[in-house]
Amino acid sequence: MFSKLRHPVRAIREPFGTAGLILACVALIAALTGGAYAASGGLTAKQKKEVKKIAKQFAGKPGAPGAPGGPGAKGDAGAKGDAGAAGSNGSNGLQGPEGEAGMCSEAEPNCALPAGGTLTGTWSASGGGDDYAFSTISFPLRVSPPPTAIVEEGASGFGRVGYEVEDGKTTIVGPYKTIKEIIETGELEKAFGEAEAAFLAICPGTAAEPAAEPGFLCIYEGDRNGQPIGPNNETLGQFNEPATEFGITMPWETNQDPGFIRGTWAVTS
Repeated sequence: MFSKLRHPVRAIREPFGTAGLILACVALIAALTGGAYAASGGLTAKQKKEVKKIAKQFAGKPGAPGAPGGPGAKGDAGAKGDAGAAGSNGSNGLQGPEGEAGMCSEAEPNCALPAGGTLTGTWSASGGGDDYAFSTISFPLRVSPPPTAIVEEGASGFGRVGYEVEDGKTTIVGPYKTIKEIIETGELEKAFGEAEAAFLAICPGTAAEPAAEPGFLCIYEGDRNGQPIGPNNETLGQFNEPATEFGITMPWETNQDPGFIRGTWAVTS
């Protein structure tokens, strides 16, 4: 049996490989050219071209790409950078203007209510049947000059009326100074309406929200038990005194046991 014959060139390439094949080709050409190769000292350009052509025909195909290499070792840490320049400090703000002196301070040792300022509070009076009772309103600050005290009277049935407290008596605020003058007009509703408007122009508040115009102490009537008689009564009026810089005391008489009246006040300097 005959062995399978190999291709002549394959027989040359297999024992030497691609690189060996190229060298073999060079040796073959050198052998064929003989002394011409030796005399010239190397291959001619034509011979180099033929060698490359032969090597290209019989060279193997490029192999598949190899697997990626593993990660390299971690590099050394870089040198520490220079420290940055220090920041500058901000400038201090300008000093504000000096504030006003407060009440009861070294600049205001008299603790007086400033002009336009308002104080508010509560008052009450109580007692047995036909007993006298006095209600005192004390200002926490001096009110100078002394305000004019106005006491509200809402029991007329025709609206709210204010009585100015004077020394030993009271007079109604407005065009009519007594109830007698109002009755003599013959138009009670109209006359009481005028008196109420005059009162509200000075004392625009209520018992729930006391208020007073500058220079006045407005005393508002809240709730009561029985029918207390107050400073506007002719008999009790003899005990009336006008308000001072520190407050006022008002006389009351209750006709019910127990009886009381209470309310609020406001004073504006």
